[in-house]
Amino acid sequence: MMSLIFLLLFLPAQALSVDCKEQNLITESESPFQKIPVYDQNGSGTCYAYTTAQLVDFHLIRKGAKERSVHPAWVSLVTARRWFNDTLTDNSSTVKSLVALSELKNCSYATVSKSLATWADKARVTESEILNLIEKYSPILKDMSLEKSSLSDEDFQSAMELALDDHRSCTGNPAWDQLLPQLRALRVMSSPDMLSKLILPTCETSKHAIKIPKPKYELLTEESAIIGKIANKLDRLKSPVAITYCANVWRDPTYTGLKNRPMPAADCGQHASIVVGKKMIGGACHLLVRNTWGKEFDSNNKKWTCLCKHKTTGEFLDNCTNDMNVNKQYDVEGCWIKGEVLSNNISEITTLE
Repeated sequence: MMSLIFLLLFLPAQALSVDCKEQNLITESESPFQKIPVYDQNGSGTCYAYTTAQLVDFHLIRKGAKERSVHPAWVSLVTARRWFNDTLTDNSSTVKSLVALSELKNCSYATVSKSLATWADKARVTESEILNLIEKYSPILKDMSLEKSSLSDEDFQSAMELALDDHRSCTGNPAWDQLLPQLRALRVMSSPDMLSKLILPTCETSKHAIKIPKPKYELLTEESAIIGKIANKLDRLKSPVAITYCANVWRDPTYTGLKNRPMPAADCGQHASIVVGKKMIGGACHLLVRNTWGKEFDSNNKKWTCLCKHKTTGEFLDNCTNDMNVNKQYDVEGCWIKGEVLSNNISEITTLE
Protein backbone atom coordinates (compact mmCIF):
# COMPACT_ATOMS: atom_id res chain seq x y z
CA MET A 1 0.00 0.00 0.00
CA MET A 2 2.79 2.45 0.89
CA SER A 3 4.51 1.85 -2.44
CA LEU A 4 1.25 2.55 -4.28
CA ILE A 5 0.81 5.84 -2.41
CA PHE A 6 4.40 6.77 -3.26
CA LEU A 7 3.76 6.15 -6.97
CA LEU A 8 0.58 8.23 -6.93
CA LEU A 9 2.36 11.10 -5.25
CA PHE A 10 5.26 11.22 -7.65
CA LEU A 11 3.72 10.31 -11.00
CA PRO A 12 3.69 13.30 -13.39
CA ALA A 13 0.54 15.43 -13.05
CA GLN A 14 -0.43 14.88 -16.68
CA ALA A 15 -0.31 11.09 -16.34
CA LEU A 16 -2.75 11.26 -13.41
CA SER A 17 -5.19 13.68 -14.99
CA VAL A 18 -5.55 12.62 -18.64
CA ASP A 19 -8.58 10.49 -19.44
CA CYS A 20 -8.10 9.84 -23.15
CA LYS A 21 -11.27 7.83 -23.64
CA GLU A 22 -12.16 8.24 -27.32
CA GLN A 23 -14.38 11.19 -28.13
CA ASN A 24 -15.20 12.83 -31.48
CA LEU A 25 -17.60 15.79 -31.65
CA ILE A 26 -17.53 15.76 -35.46
CA THR A 27 -18.70 12.20 -36.06
CA GLU A 28 -21.12 11.91 -33.15
CA SER A 29 -24.82 11.48 -33.95
CA GLU A 30 -26.56 14.76 -34.90
CA SER A 31 -23.34 16.71 -34.45
CA PRO A 32 -23.67 20.51 -34.86
CA PHE A 33 -20.65 20.21 -37.17
CA GLN A 34 -23.01 18.79 -39.79
CA LYS A 35 -24.10 22.42 -40.16
CA ILE A 36 -20.75 24.12 -39.49
CA PRO A 37 -18.33 23.57 -42.36
CA VAL A 38 -14.55 23.62 -42.17
CA TYR A 39 -13.64 27.27 -42.68
CA ASP A 40 -10.87 28.72 -44.82
CA GLN A 41 -9.64 32.04 -43.47
CA ASN A 42 -7.57 32.30 -46.65
CA GLY A 43 -4.50 33.95 -45.20
CA SER A 44 -6.36 36.51 -43.11
CA GLY A 45 -5.28 37.01 -39.53
CA THR A 46 -8.75 36.56 -38.07
CA CYS A 47 -8.41 33.01 -36.75
CA TYR A 48 -9.87 34.19 -33.43
CA ALA A 49 -13.08 35.19 -35.24
CA TYR A 50 -13.43 31.83 -37.01
CA THR A 51 -12.76 30.05 -33.73
CA THR A 52 -15.35 32.14 -31.88
CA ALA A 53 -17.96 31.60 -34.59
CA GLN A 54 -17.58 27.84 -34.33
CA LEU A 55 -17.74 27.80 -30.53
CA VAL A 56 -20.92 29.88 -30.47
CA ASP A 57 -22.64 28.14 -33.38
CA PHE A 58 -21.90 24.73 -31.87
CA HIS A 59 -23.63 25.87 -28.67
CA LEU A 60 -26.61 27.50 -30.43
CA ILE A 61 -27.23 24.57 -32.79
CA ARG A 62 -27.06 22.12 -29.91
CA LYS A 63 -29.67 24.31 -28.19
CA GLY A 64 -31.98 24.10 -31.20
CA ALA A 65 -30.80 26.61 -33.85
CA LYS A 66 -31.54 25.32 -37.36
CA GLU A 67 -28.40 26.76 -38.99
CA ARG A 68 -25.33 28.88 -38.40
CA SER A 69 -26.00 32.20 -36.66
CA VAL A 70 -22.56 33.82 -36.39
CA HIS A 71 -20.42 35.00 -39.31
CA PRO A 72 -16.65 35.30 -38.69
CA ALA A 73 -16.64 38.71 -40.42
CA TRP A 74 -19.19 39.99 -37.93
CA VAL A 75 -17.10 38.64 -35.05
CA SER A 76 -14.08 40.52 -36.44
CA LEU A 77 -16.09 43.73 -36.66
CA VAL A 78 -17.62 43.63 -33.17
CA THR A 79 -14.26 42.62 -31.66
CA ALA A 80 -12.63 45.66 -33.25
CA ARG A 81 -15.42 47.93 -32.04
CA ARG A 82 -15.53 46.58 -28.50
CA TRP A 83 -11.78 46.54 -27.91
CA PHE A 84 -10.90 49.62 -29.99
CA ASN A 85 -8.53 47.80 -32.31
CA ASP A 86 -7.70 49.66 -35.50
CA THR A 87 -7.11 46.63 -37.73
CA LEU A 88 -8.65 43.21 -38.04
CA THR A 89 -5.23 41.65 -37.50
CA ASP A 90 -4.64 43.22 -34.11
CA ASN A 91 -3.63 40.79 -31.39
CA SER A 92 -7.20 39.77 -30.62
CA SER A 93 -8.26 36.66 -28.77
CA THR A 94 -11.18 34.27 -28.70
CA VAL A 95 -12.31 35.37 -25.25
CA LYS A 96 -12.32 39.04 -26.32
CA SER A 97 -14.47 38.12 -29.29
CA LEU A 98 -16.89 36.16 -27.13
CA VAL A 99 -17.28 39.14 -24.79
CA ALA A 100 -17.83 41.51 -27.71
CA LEU A 101 -20.39 39.25 -29.35
CA SER A 102 -22.40 38.92 -26.14
CA GLU A 103 -22.35 42.69 -25.51
CA LEU A 104 -22.79 44.18 -28.98
CA LYS A 105 -25.44 41.82 -30.39
CA ASN A 106 -25.29 39.69 -33.51
CA CYS A 107 -26.15 40.19 -37.17
CA SER A 108 -27.32 36.93 -38.73
CA TYR A 109 -24.97 34.81 -40.78
CA ALA A 110 -27.22 35.10 -43.83
CA THR A 111 -27.35 38.92 -43.65
CA VAL A 112 -23.58 39.31 -43.36
CA SER A 113 -23.01 36.78 -46.12
CA LYS A 114 -25.42 38.66 -48.40
CA SER A 115 -23.50 41.90 -47.82
CA LEU A 116 -20.15 40.30 -48.59
CA ALA A 117 -21.63 38.66 -51.67
CA THR A 118 -22.17 42.08 -53.28
CA TRP A 119 -18.38 42.30 -53.61
CA ALA A 120 -17.57 38.62 -53.94
CA ASP A 121 -19.94 38.24 -56.90
CA LYS A 122 -18.53 41.30 -58.66
CA ALA A 123 -14.97 40.04 -58.36
CA ARG A 124 -15.92 36.39 -58.90
CA VAL A 125 -14.13 35.30 -55.72
CA THR A 126 -15.09 33.82 -52.35
CA GLU A 127 -16.11 35.59 -49.16
CA SER A 128 -12.81 34.69 -47.52
CA GLU A 129 -10.90 36.25 -50.42
CA ILE A 130 -12.86 39.49 -49.96
CA LEU A 131 -11.97 39.54 -46.26
CA ASN A 132 -8.35 38.84 -47.12
CA LEU A 133 -8.32 41.75 -49.57
CA ILE A 134 -9.83 44.16 -47.02
CA GLU A 135 -7.29 43.15 -44.42
CA LYS A 136 -4.28 43.60 -46.72
CA TYR A 137 -5.55 46.63 -48.64
CA SER A 138 -6.50 48.95 -45.77
CA PRO A 139 -3.09 49.20 -43.98
CA ILE A 140 -1.38 49.80 -47.34
CA LEU A 141 -3.80 52.64 -48.03
CA LYS A 142 -3.31 53.99 -44.52
CA ASP A 143 0.47 54.11 -44.99
CA MET A 144 0.01 55.97 -48.27
CA SER A 145 -2.24 58.54 -46.58
CA LEU A 146 0.49 59.35 -44.06
CA GLU A 147 2.76 60.42 -46.91
CA LYS A 148 0.23 62.40 -48.97
CA SER A 149 -2.45 64.98 -48.27
CA SER A 150 -4.76 63.35 -50.81
CA LEU A 151 -4.85 60.09 -52.72
CA SER A 152 -5.28 59.75 -56.45
CA ASP A 153 -6.99 57.02 -58.43
CA GLU A 154 -3.53 55.70 -59.22
CA ASP A 155 -2.84 55.37 -55.49
CA PHE A 156 -5.93 53.21 -55.04
CA GLN A 157 -4.89 51.06 -57.98
CA SER A 158 -1.39 50.74 -56.54
CA ALA A 159 -2.77 49.75 -53.12
CA MET A 160 -4.90 47.10 -54.78
CA GLU A 161 -1.93 45.69 -56.68
CA LEU A 162 0.20 45.55 -53.54
CA ALA A 163 -2.60 43.84 -51.60
CA LEU A 164 -2.90 41.21 -54.31
CA ASP A 165 0.83 40.53 -54.71
CA ASP A 166 0.68 37.31 -52.71
CA HIS A 167 -2.94 36.54 -53.48
CA ARG A 168 -3.05 35.50 -57.12
CA SER A 169 -4.11 31.88 -56.69
CA CYS A 170 -7.84 32.55 -56.76
CA THR A 171 -10.15 29.96 -58.23
CA GLY A 172 -11.78 30.72 -61.55
CA ASN A 173 -11.00 34.02 -63.26
CA PRO A 174 -11.10 36.81 -60.65
CA ALA A 175 -12.04 40.34 -61.68
CA TRP A 176 -10.63 42.40 -58.82
CA ASP A 177 -10.75 45.66 -60.80
CA GLN A 178 -14.53 45.55 -60.51
CA LEU A 179 -14.11 46.56 -56.86
CA LEU A 180 -11.94 49.64 -57.40
CA PRO A 181 -14.87 52.10 -57.64
CA GLN A 182 -16.27 50.84 -54.34
CA LEU A 183 -12.90 50.99 -52.61
CA ARG A 184 -12.28 54.54 -53.82
CA ALA A 185 -15.76 55.62 -52.72
CA LEU A 186 -15.26 54.37 -49.17
CA ARG A 187 -12.23 56.60 -48.53
CA VAL A 188 -11.47 54.86 -45.23
CA MET A 189 -8.11 53.65 -44.03
CA SER A 190 -8.95 50.94 -41.50
CA SER A 191 -10.33 47.47 -42.10
CA PRO A 192 -13.06 47.76 -39.42
CA ASP A 193 -14.31 50.99 -41.03
CA MET A 194 -14.25 49.37 -44.45
CA LEU A 195 -16.07 46.31 -43.17
CA SER A 196 -18.57 48.51 -41.33
CA LYS A 197 -19.52 50.38 -44.48
CA LEU A 198 -19.88 47.14 -46.38
CA ILE A 199 -21.90 45.21 -43.78
CA LEU A 200 -23.64 47.61 -41.40
CA PRO A 201 -26.18 49.10 -43.85
CA THR A 202 -27.89 45.71 -44.12
CA CYS A 203 -27.35 44.79 -40.47
CA GLU A 204 -28.68 47.82 -38.59
CA THR A 205 -32.25 46.53 -38.54
CA SER A 206 -31.46 42.87 -38.02
CA LYS A 207 -29.11 42.87 -35.04
CA HIS A 208 -30.29 40.85 -32.07
CA ALA A 209 -28.93 39.59 -28.78
CA ILE A 210 -27.76 36.01 -28.56
CA LYS A 211 -27.52 34.16 -25.30
CA ILE A 212 -24.25 32.35 -24.82
CA PRO A 213 -22.62 30.98 -21.66
CA LYS A 214 -19.93 32.98 -19.96
CA PRO A 215 -16.54 32.18 -21.49
CA LYS A 216 -13.88 30.70 -19.25
CA TYR A 217 -10.34 31.67 -20.17
CA GLU A 218 -7.09 30.29 -18.84
CA LEU A 219 -3.55 31.47 -19.52
CA LEU A 220 -1.27 28.45 -19.23
CA THR A 221 1.95 29.09 -17.35
CA GLU A 222 3.12 25.47 -17.20
CA GLU A 223 2.69 22.58 -19.59
CA SER A 224 2.50 19.58 -17.27
CA ALA A 225 -1.29 19.35 -17.09
CA ILE A 226 -2.46 21.03 -20.31
CA ILE A 227 -3.72 17.95 -22.14
CA GLY A 228 -5.43 16.73 -18.99
CA LYS A 229 -7.27 20.04 -18.69
CA ILE A 230 -8.43 19.91 -22.30
CA ALA A 231 -9.46 16.24 -22.07
CA ASN A 232 -11.41 16.90 -18.88
CA LYS A 233 -13.22 19.86 -20.45
CA LEU A 234 -14.14 17.80 -23.51
CA ASP A 235 -15.61 15.12 -21.25
CA ARG A 236 -17.43 17.53 -18.95
CA LEU A 237 -18.77 20.05 -21.47
CA LYS A 238 -19.24 17.82 -24.52
CA SER A 239 -18.32 20.85 -26.61
CA PRO A 240 -15.19 22.24 -28.34
CA VAL A 241 -12.23 23.74 -26.51
CA ALA A 242 -10.58 26.76 -28.14
CA ILE A 243 -6.79 26.86 -28.02
CA THR A 244 -4.28 29.59 -28.75
CA TYR A 245 -1.07 27.96 -29.91
CA CYS A 246 1.93 28.11 -32.23
CA ALA A 247 0.83 27.50 -35.82
CA ASN A 248 4.33 26.34 -36.72
CA VAL A 249 3.57 22.98 -35.11
CA TRP A 250 1.47 22.07 -38.17
CA ARG A 251 4.48 22.23 -40.44
CA ASP A 252 7.00 20.85 -37.93
CA PRO A 253 5.73 18.12 -35.57
CA THR A 254 8.86 18.52 -33.43
CA TYR A 255 8.37 22.26 -32.96
CA THR A 256 8.40 23.69 -29.43
CA GLY A 257 7.22 27.28 -29.43
CA LEU A 258 6.94 27.86 -25.69
CA LYS A 259 10.33 26.93 -24.31
CA ASN A 260 10.27 30.16 -22.30
CA ARG A 261 6.63 29.97 -21.22
CA PRO A 262 4.57 32.07 -21.25
CA MET A 263 6.50 33.99 -23.93
CA PRO A 264 6.24 32.32 -27.36
CA ALA A 265 9.20 31.95 -29.70
CA ALA A 266 9.64 34.62 -32.34
CA ASP A 267 8.62 32.21 -35.12
CA CYS A 268 5.69 30.73 -33.18
CA GLY A 269 2.97 32.20 -35.38
CA GLN A 270 0.20 32.64 -32.81
CA HIS A 271 -2.96 30.93 -34.02
CA ALA A 272 -6.38 29.86 -32.74
CA SER A 273 -8.32 26.65 -33.44
CA ILE A 274 -10.75 24.33 -31.69
CA VAL A 275 -10.13 20.89 -30.21
CA VAL A 276 -13.05 18.60 -30.98
CA GLY A 277 -11.94 15.14 -29.90
CA LYS A 278 -9.37 12.86 -28.31
CA LYS A 279 -8.18 9.27 -28.52
CA MET A 280 -5.19 7.04 -27.87
CA ILE A 281 -2.89 6.41 -30.84
CA GLY A 282 0.25 4.33 -30.40
CA GLY A 283 0.00 4.54 -26.63
CA ALA A 284 -0.20 8.35 -26.54
CA CYS A 285 -3.17 10.68 -26.15
CA HIS A 286 -3.91 12.63 -29.35
CA LEU A 287 -6.24 15.60 -29.75
CA LEU A 288 -8.41 16.22 -32.81
CA VAL A 289 -7.78 19.81 -33.93
CA ARG A 290 -10.18 21.46 -36.38
CA ASN A 291 -8.28 24.17 -38.22
CA THR A 292 -9.48 27.08 -40.39
CA TRP A 293 -7.14 26.67 -43.36
CA GLY A 294 -9.51 24.85 -45.67
CA LYS A 295 -10.40 21.23 -46.37
CA GLU A 296 -7.41 20.13 -48.42
CA PHE A 297 -4.15 18.41 -47.57
CA ASP A 298 -1.29 20.84 -48.13
CA SER A 299 2.09 21.76 -46.69
CA ASN A 300 0.42 22.69 -43.40
CA ASN A 301 -1.18 19.35 -42.53
CA LYS A 302 0.20 16.64 -44.83
CA LYS A 303 2.52 15.35 -42.09
CA TRP A 304 -0.43 14.42 -39.86
CA THR A 305 -3.03 11.66 -39.74
CA CYS A 306 -6.42 13.30 -40.07
CA LEU A 307 -10.16 12.75 -39.92
CA CYS A 308 -11.51 12.97 -43.47
CA LYS A 309 -14.98 12.97 -45.00
CA HIS A 310 -15.72 11.45 -48.41
CA LYS A 311 -16.95 14.19 -50.74
CA THR A 312 -19.60 11.95 -52.32
CA THR A 313 -20.75 9.49 -49.68
CA GLY A 314 -20.14 11.55 -46.55
CA GLU A 315 -18.39 8.59 -44.95
CA PHE A 316 -15.73 9.43 -42.37
CA LEU A 317 -12.21 8.01 -42.50
CA ASP A 318 -10.51 8.30 -39.13
CA ASN A 319 -6.93 7.49 -40.17
CA CYS A 320 -6.77 9.53 -43.36
CA THR A 321 -3.40 10.63 -44.74
CA ASN A 322 -2.23 12.75 -47.63
CA ASP A 323 -0.97 9.63 -49.44
CA MET A 324 -4.44 8.07 -49.26
CA ASN A 325 -6.11 11.10 -50.86
CA VAL A 326 -4.44 10.87 -54.27
CA ASN A 327 -7.76 11.29 -56.11
CA LYS A 328 -8.86 14.20 -53.90
CA GLN A 329 -11.98 12.29 -52.90
CA TYR A 330 -11.77 13.36 -49.25
CA ASP A 331 -12.13 16.62 -47.34
CA VAL A 332 -10.08 17.12 -44.18
CA GLU A 333 -12.27 17.73 -41.13
CA GLY A 334 -9.53 17.80 -38.50
CA CYS A 335 -6.17 16.25 -37.68
CA TRP A 336 -4.92 14.14 -34.78
CA ILE A 337 -2.02 15.88 -33.04
CA LYS A 338 -0.07 14.20 -30.25
CA GLY A 339 -0.91 15.73 -26.89
CA GLU A 340 2.71 16.05 -25.85
CA VAL A 341 3.44 18.02 -29.01
CA LEU A 342 0.51 20.40 -28.43
CA SER A 343 1.56 20.88 -24.80
CA ASN A 344 4.77 22.47 -26.03
CA ASN A 345 2.82 25.02 -28.07
CA ILE A 346 -0.49 25.90 -26.33
CA SER A 347 -0.59 29.16 -24.39
CA GLU A 348 -4.33 29.67 -23.74
CA ILE A 349 -7.58 27.70 -23.62
CA THR A 350 -11.12 29.11 -23.78
CA THR A 351 -14.46 27.38 -23.30
CA LEU A 352 -18.14 28.26 -23.01
CA GLU A 353 -19.29 27.06 -19.59
